[in-house]
Amino acid sequence: MVFVYRKIRNNIRIIITSSPYEFVDGRGGLTRDGSFPNYSLRLHMSDTTSVQIHPHDVEDDRYQRTMIYEIRCMVTGERYVGSTIRTLKERMRQHVSYGGGNTCCSKQIIDRGNYKASEIERRPCKTKMEALTLEGDWQRLYKAKYGDLFVNKQRAGLYYRHNPEVKKRYSKEYYANHKAERNAYNKEYHVKNQEKRCADSKVYRDTHKEESKASKSRPWTCEWCCTTIQHASRSKHKRRCKHRPVDGDEFWGRWTRV
Repeated sequence: MVFVYRKIRNNIRIIITSSPYEFVDGRGGLTRDGSFPNYSLRLHMSDTTSVQIHPHDVEDDRYQRTMIYEIRCMVTGERYVGSTIRTLKERMRQHVSYGGGNTCCSKQIIDRGNYKASEIERRPCKTKMEALTLEGDWQRLYKAKYGDLFVNKQRAGLYYRHNPEVKKRYSKEYYANHKAERNAYNKEYHVKNQEKRCADSKVYRDTHKEESKASKSRPWTCEWCCTTIQHASRSKHKRRCKHRPVDGDEFWGRWTRV
């Protein structure tokens, strides 16, 4: 049995097959040593099983060096807990180099300039998720012991993919709280990049002229009156079709409003 890892956007798809396979030129596939880009995959089989997993669940030898550390403020007693696969010195250099763009919870401790970093535990892990879970367990202990002096806002290892309702609620709250900022940014971006957008659109139209023409001229059949017209005229036809329902369903309801 052969396990083939295939990268698809932000996920890894494992294709399980007992049939032979070969590598062909392309994009988004595997190389012969098992790493990603520059080769795609051609499978010679009819019986395959596909399982989609998160990249954090894929085994990685780098996390054999997982270390949990704390940053303690010598002024207020606040504490931050994190994990790294680098040395503590290299990780602290990152915390300090974030500068004004630092959004990490350790920023308030680093900005005071009087802190001490120390190692809590070093344990080999198989995956990034396992390392994050270990970090989250220590964060939970620190939160129970130090209360408000523990500055981490979110416990590591708790992903929204395991809690879709939490993600939905958070996304809704974030959308409502940042609506004005988002509109202001979009308006500013629209004004600053108007010439660039127009130029890019012109280049795209010129390079995809034939594809666009073929797409617009492809046949489309109305499900109400069974008339076949060009795809580009479907919106106009839906508004004027005499056979459209008076009260459309959720999908077509927008075409029946006056």
